[in-house]
Amino acid sequence: MKQLSFLMCVAMIFMAGCAGSNSSLSPVINNQPPTSSAPGITVTVSPASTVIQAGTSRQFTATVVNDPSNKGVTWSLPNASCTAITCGTIDASGKLTVPGTVSVPLINLVVQATSVADPTKTGAASYSISLAAAGVSVSPVVANIVGQNAIQFAATVSPGFGAKQEVVWSVSGTGCSGVGCGAINSAGVYTPPVVTPSPPMVTVTATATASPGVSGSASVRLSSSPDPNNGKLNGQYAFLLSGFDGDGYLQAIGTLSADGKGNITSGTEDFSEVLGVAACSFTGAYSVGSDNRGSITLNVSSCSPFGPGFSIANFTVALNHIEAGLAAQGRLSGFYKDEVTTGTLVKRDPASFSDAAIQGNYAFGFAGMGSEGSYLSAAVGRFTADHGSLVSGEADVIDGIAPATHRLFTGGYTLDANGRGLATMPIGSTSYFVFYVTSANQLLFMELDSRGNSSSPAISGVALRQSGGPFSSKSLNGASVLNLSGNGSGVVGQETFDGNGGLSAVIDENNSATASHSSLTGTYSVDSDGLGRGSVIMGGKVSPLYLVSPGKGFILDNSFRSGFFEPQTTTAFNNSLFSGEYSQGTLLLPLDFAGLPRSGILIPDGAGKLRGTADGATSNQNFGGTYSIGKNGRASLTLTPDGESANMVFYFASEFKSVGIRIDPGTDPQILVIEK
Repeated sequence: MKQLSFLMCVAMIFMAGCAGSNSSLSPVINNQPPTSSAPGITVTVSPASTVIQAGTSRQFTATVVNDPSNKGVTWSLPNASCTAITCGTIDASGKLTVPGTVSVPLINLVVQATSVADPTKTGAASYSISLAAAGVSVSPVVANIVGQNAIQFAATVSPGFGAKQEVVWSVSGTGCSGVGCGAINSAGVYTPPVVTPSPPMVTVTATATASPGVSGSASVRLSSSPDPNNGKLNGQYAFLLSGFDGDGYLQAIGTLSADGKGNITSGTEDFSEVLGVAACSFTGAYSVGSDNRGSITLNVSSCSPFGPGFSIANFTVALNHIEAGLAAQGRLSGFYKDEVTTGTLVKRDPASFSDAAIQGNYAFGFAGMGSEGSYLSAAVGRFTADHGSLVSGEADVIDGIAPATHRLFTGGYTLDANGRGLATMPIGSTSYFVFYVTSANQLLFMELDSRGNSSSPAISGVALRQSGGPFSSKSLNGASVLNLSGNGSGVVGQETFDGNGGLSAVIDENNSATASHSSLTGTYSVDSDGLGRGSVIMGGKVSPLYLVSPGKGFILDNSFRSGFFEPQTTTAFNNSLFSGEYSQGTLLLPLDFAGLPRSGILIPDGAGKLRGTADGATSNQNFGGTYSIGKNGRASLTLTPDGESANMVFYFASEFKSVGIRIDPGTDPQILVIEK
């Protein structure tokens, strides 16, 4: 039966096949291969994936195969909940246009081509919409190149997420053109020219590909040998900065090693912002001009536990206290991406990087962001460092708008061979700090407690070794220059202590952009234990203070501001005492979101006229002006940058240093320092 069934199947193959046979078999006729139907229509779209910047267009093309009618395609944007305003429009030729009004980036949108001959056949491509470029930043922002050494530049197009990152690189200079300025390739690698142009400066520019009017640049100083001015920075320097970025309040502290030739050979940094706390390492470059202004760029290699972008990278600097061609200090300001910072640079003494050197009594003043998020947090106090222990500690602390509270504490610290230390100081909600030794007499501190949101408290500042104790009321006798800031207010003035508990004061204040001048009287006291804690009483309100030395100390005033006072060492002032070259800069931002830091130089002529150059949101701002100094050291300054007058009041502690504020209506209340 099986054999019969098989024979019957074979016989019937030429007819309809049979049950149990392979139904996929096709009949063979006249020994010819089987025939099949024509292939179906297929549609593909090119480019398959692309990014289109808002305000621009992109041409798509469709390839249709196996369409003998050659009827082409129709174009559509089958994106749910999309309108022409948000996703763009596409015309009959496949040109997609995205309006410039798109306010947020969009990804994975679809453009579709449908066969006219067979509407069931489609092809598709994906596209994303990026925002229009708002700016381009180039890193490093300044570079020094000796000889034919090439250097890598990088560009970041903001707003960052959604912004197309492609740029076109170019190089130019006032004293060169074409290959005479050097060459830069598409990857951002710049090679200097064989012959150094005059002046020996070129500008490297990155222009956003999709926004030709948006660009950023970097300055490159070329030389056949190292610039002798760079020798003004040589050795180890500590820095302390504070400011703001797009997330909120930030702080940074660290150390760098300058080789005197324009290179930062090594450095470490501790960085604190809302997203967290990080420890960073870097190398970098710097440039110093003959006028003692310069710039510093940090090439951050790592920031644990975050990436390199977590760290502040670029500053301008104005150097001061230059002796034997070497700067002891400098004023820093920084504008980098969304970061705005201001601070100080201090020469370090490696001989002090030991526990044996950091012994004795220190007074301190810290300030920053309060736990309320919009008010000052600050602490003034003192401690005794004793072989890893902090004893006899006391502090007066304000957080937000609560009155200052007096607290006693003990703590401890460790110090490594590079002069970086960690300290536990339980002075309230803050307890854990990193510090860098500049000398046995000065330590820079920054809080390391973790931060969870934009209202998290964060403070930083300086501790100075106490001298001239034990202290009493007689330790305050004579005139001191005062500065206070916080909560949208800045104060500079002169306090005169009588040595017996009485005082008078003359102050100038910028409070919420409104200026005033006033005279005050009050009383003061110094605790009997001789450790230097005291207080000033004015208007029934108590302002705690801690003395560093006679006439000098840290203070929290009764209007929730923190500051510093120091003796006037000159007794009779006049215009002739103010001459030569001075640095200028803003003090650490205590809590001023609107403040714009600046650094620069100021050159008074000793006869009431001055000139200078400032770096801030705009670099190389030249200005002129006038000044008049009273016998008590109070000075009026009028500056005329770009034709706009800036009126300021300064108080001189000596012919070498003064502090001031701007008094024009609507101006920010930052404290400015002029120092020789």
